[in-house]
Amino acid sequence: MTFIRMPAPVHRAAAAKDARFAPASIGAYLPREGDAGVLAATDGKMAALVPVAVLQRGELPPCALLPHAAVKEAKITRKNPCPGIGIDGGMAKADKADAAYALPEGTFPPVAEVLPSADRINGCRAVALNPAMLATLAEAIGAGESVILLIDDAEHRPITVISTASDAVGVLMPMSLPGRDGNTCEARMASGLARSRELAITRLNTVSAIVRKAEADAGKRA
Repeated sequence: MTFIRMPAPVHRAAAAKDARFAPASIGAYLPREGDAGVLAATDGKMAALVPVAVLQRGELPPCALLPHAAVKEAKITRKNPCPGIGIDGGMAKADKADAAYALPEGTFPPVAEVLPSADRINGCRAVALNPAMLATLAEAIGAGESVILLIDDAEHRPITVISTASDAVGVLMPMSLPGRDGNTCEARMASGLARSRELAITRLNTVSAIVRKAEADAGKRA
């Protein structure tokens, strides 16, 4: 049996039904060596890559698909903040669920190829937002399918949020970036930006390395 624990509901980024480059299934990248893996989900417009702990290694290939239902049933709760999924005999089952689901056939889209490079990240602006507040504000202004965010260069200035479906407009205060340090506003802003870029690059490198190692292992097995 293969048994993994996941810290986030990655299935929420998956498509509702299978389409080209947008599978409903969850991609599992589990290199043969080590205890780290990645679960990936995409609907063709967004992608989530969540590092997972591999507590037990069975016969599951390094690159596989997991059924959406099994991952969805691995519910994150206060008492179970990092639920597990067991895969054995071509079936997958959440550790607190009754039902088991057959593993889908096929391959996951080449998600590592769309991850930005460190050079791209180092050229980025950074802003911290409360996602629940942004969603609430988008609903309040009748945003429809999208909003436009206009970000002021000055620190802690309101972010303008424009609806693309109505004439409404809103503003949202940003949150502080991590790692802010210094005696001046400019110094704190620069250190927060540097720390945000460092976090992004570290996490992108980590998930990319795991995905590519699993892909290499799958190629060797093939």
